Amino acid sequence: MEIIIRRKISKFKFYLLSVIICLVWMLLPIQIENKNFNNIFSFMNLAYIFFGIGLVILKFKKSGLTVIFSILSFIASGLITLGLILNLYIFFVFGKTFDNSVPIECISLENSRIVEYATGGGATSSNSVIIFQEMRLLPGIIMYKELCDEYNETFVEMKLDKNKVLYIRWNSGNRQIQLSPFVYF
Repeated sequence: MEIIIRRKISKFKFYLLSVIICLVWMLLPIQIENKNFNNIFSFMNLAYIFFGIGLVILKFKKSGLTVIFSILSFIASGLITLGLILNLYIFFVFGKTFDNSVPIECISLENSRIVEYATGGGATSSNSVIIFQEMRLLPGIIMYKELCDEYNETFVEMKLDKNKVLYIRWNSGNRQIQLSPFVYF
């Protein structure tokens, strides 16, 4: 009896720890460098978070309300997984990408780089320009910080001076940003 209780507690700790790790990954400004793989990984993390929450709730206490919450989290996990499968189908059959941002310009710094992305718009968004400061942590994994996000803009000019000040100019305004050598430090 004691061994069965220890196994249940260890499974509960494993599920809880894995859900916490997935949540931390989703909340940190870290992503996979390839945008398509990053989106797939984010879908999988989100599906597992809901699935893991359902398992943790069921392992914790089985009452009427906890069973309903765990069933709802399993349904959410299933819907997210269905969305992932649909997106993968669209990606592999039609060649459409998940993320329609295209890098336009890149300025390299000592430890990071400044990348300007243009988004082509979509059903609910218009053309915009997003500027990130990115730093490679490991091969394929980057830390990023959004520096500028301008909606309804198609032209943005970036210049970097000697003092690590980034000058950004677009059609309706301009901005100056003091850069740090690393992304957040």
